[in-house]
Amino acid sequence: MKLKFILLFCVLPFFLFSQEEQDTSLVTSKKQQREIPRFAITATGGLSWRLADVNPDENSLTKAYIKDLKSGNGFEITAKYFFNSKFGVGLKYNSHLSKVRYDNMYFSYNNQNYFGTVSDDISINTIAVTFSGRFYNRQKTGYFTFDGGIGLMTYKDDSKIATNMINIKGNTMGFNVSAGVGVNITRNVSLVIGLNFLNGTLSQYDVTENGIKQRVTLSENEYQSLSHIDVFEGLVFTF
Repeated sequence: MKLKFILLFCVLPFFLFSQEEQDTSLVTSKKQQREIPRFAITATGGLSWRLADVNPDENSLTKAYIKDLKSGNGFEITAKYFFNSKFGVGLKYNSHLSKVRYDNMYFSYNNQNYFGTVSDDISINTIAVTFSGRFYNRQKTGYFTFDGGIGLMTYKDDSKIATNMINIKGNTMGFNVSAGVGVNITRNVSLVIGLNFLNGTLSQYDVTENGIKQRVTLSENEYQSLSHIDVFEGLVFTF
């Protein structure tokens, strides 16, 4: 009897300690689940490149101009709500901006020869609904994130060819995907870097030249690509 009592006395503390440790682990796990933020606001910026091909029949100067015009800056703001630690939905606003000006150029436009300035100021803006994913590492110090969605893409070009002022506007539906890696800076702020791919094609647009407006409908081989890739970095605010 004494032997049984001694064994029980020796084993009971280990049992209680083990049970307490399991309870603590369970509480910690539940606490971590509660602390995983559901809302995320992201603001990013970086470099952006359009992917449309350059017509091989263009002269070398025109090719150089178009090549300069294809590269620009990208900015993005997103708002997301996560159903759980991994998946959610969001809204995205993305902007590609590029601007080029060449002075003292000889060029042909509308079957006329000109000498002077050529410039373009282009913006491609996207508003989209997205499906979002976010996968934390074990320590919850960083995560992998991705988005995919569809939305409206708008195109605007304020152009000048010598004395001719030209404004082009159009819109289309497009899709977008992005992926990135985030590292926590504080409990509610993280640094994120990643890539965006946005795709859309214009089949028609409105042109206003020197006050005269007209609708231009393109044939299939003339469709204008709005596709671009962004390399971005920015901050994510969670709550």
